Amino acid sequence: MIPQRLFLNEQPTGKVSEFFSYEEFTRSNYGKPVFNKLSKHLLECLCRNILDPIRREFEHPILVTSGLRDINIMKGLRKAGYHPSSTTDHSFGDPDFNPFGVGAADIRPYGQGDCEDIFNITVDFINNSKSIPVGQVLWERQGSREWVHISNPKTVLFESTSIAPMVASRLIIGYGLDGRYYHDKPWN
Repeated sequence: MIPQRLFLNEQPTGKVSEFFSYEEFTRSNYGKPVFNKLSKHLLECLCRNILDPIRREFEHPILVTSGLRDINIMKGLRKAGYHPSSTTDHSFGDPDFNPFGVGAADIRPYGQGDCEDIFNITVDFINNSKSIPVGQVLWERQGSREWVHISNPKTVLFESTSIAPMVASRLIIGYGLDGRYYHDKPWN
């Protein structure tokens, strides 16, 4: 049960940041997830600290294909044949589902550009002086569909550097193909 102190009086609407809206992160074929105070904060961090800089560098619109997930959306995804992890960062710190989920989005270009461009921009940010605080970046494919999964770092939940590594994601930069993850690109 979500603690009462985490509830919001009403769900946020409008813009989260310069380029993204709350509605983009709650669209789903499996229901409408609900924000609490923590998930709202984590989404604001994800958009302002990570997705907005990527969008500025990419110079084209970005579509959010998956954002906030709750237990009902996870069940719907599994029923539809997807393989979402029970420890997914898409849970945005949901205390009933995955309290260590720091917030993630699956994104792809809308119109121009491709997933490889978004992936490379993000990896460049991680590896160079224009560093942005990224937890995971995964260029994923399933069948003919592809997207880039990007999450907040675990430190967004834990200021203590002694705790964050204990709940760190397994793969920080990598590739996903049909629900399996690799360090090297598994397709040509």
